[in-house]
Amino acid sequence: MVCVFIVSLQYQILTNLIMRTIDKIITKVDTSRGAPMGRTNVGTKHNTIMKTVFDCRVPMTSDGAYDKGGAYWGCGAELRVSYTKDLSFIRFYRVGCVN
Repeated sequence: MVCVFIVSLQYQILTNLIMRTIDKIITKVDTSRGAPMGRTNVGTKHNTIMKTVFDCRVPMTSDGAYDKGGAYWGCGAELRVSYTKDLSFIRFYRVGCVN
């Protein structure tokens, strides 16, 4: 029993250490009163000075209207997110749309 607990604890620590940044951005949302509409952008381009800006596709459910955390985005062009590693800048956008 103790051995299983230690292995489980080691797995949790390792998982936290190698958690992808996108998993920190697309977290589970409270859907008890319905899904929230999208997610909040964080910071401005000024937050990216002297920092690397990463960009990736937002993981969506099979119907393409909700992200993996449960936020509603509706259907449309591919949803992407630009972000810095320290998460001081996060911007969601659809491919081909000008913000």
